[in-house]
Amino acid sequence: MKSDPDLYGLFGAETEFSTWEQRTKQGILPTREQLKAILLANAGQQFPDWLLGVVIIGIEGRLKGTRGRRKENALLKSRWTLAVAKYEYLLPWLQRREKRCGLQGWSVLRGKHWWTGPPHERAARIVIAQLNLSIDWRAFLNRISSDKSADLL
Repeated sequence: MKSDPDLYGLFGAETEFSTWEQRTKQGILPTREQLKAILLANAGQQFPDWLLGVVIIGIEGRLKGTRGRRKENALLKSRWTLAVAKYEYLLPWLQRREKRCGLQGWSVLRGKHWWTGPPHERAARIVIAQLNLSIDWRAFLNRISSDKSADLL
């Protein structure tokens, strides 16, 4: 594997010590990838004292990185909002139907993969099938749950 700083999209001033010294004084720390590029670009030079602190923070794993869920664009956000709205509409309907007449359904529905399980699972499967989402029903329900718990905080 090549260890060229140019692979990380950082050129010129982005890997110079003076640029990052000013940024660290302002409280802006490089990401792990940026720190790696800085170190690789300046491998032949003596590291300044201020950079040692940043390296230690990086070794401790406290620098920002690319962890977690990636940021979504507006289309994906609106698609997710639509999926949640459909789920929240279908779930009470399926729960009422289960109490009223059961969830057997028409013979055409009984053979479908999304017409199995309890109402919350069925609602998730139906939404995923209708919107052609690339997620399984468990992950769908987990994400809805985590979004709601984040809203409560």
